[in-house]
Amino acid sequence: MDSLKIYFSDDTESVELETSMKEWRGDVLVCYCGELYRLECITVNRINSEYKTARNERRAYCLNNTVVMDDINKQAIIDAVVKIAESGELKEFGTVDLQQFYSTAFCELQDIANWKRVY
Repeated sequence: MDSLKIYFSDDTESVELETSMKEWRGDVLVCYCGELYRLECITVNRINSEYKTARNERRAYCLNNTVVMDDINKQAIIDAVVKIAESGELKEFGTVDLQQFYSTAFCELQDIANWKRVY
């Protein structure tokens, strides 16, 4: 997996703790074979909670570019992304244009140099 690189927008202990408490991480950037993919990782418990809220508010609940996991921590995310890339399923997530995606918020993330490489 020489062509696989995984980035987070931040890689500190406080972010890891916050991610674990939220049971969600939305800042996973994957570079594979020259393409960029942005993934979200979420636990089943968090999905259930969000679904119930959406149902109570009578709105649809949709998941895009999402990996469902038992635990949300740095190593579990890396392991999951490696397996997804090895299986060829990464292409199912669709690529991302950083300039467009971060054009109105977190503009510093338009440049991959501002991301923290974790793998």
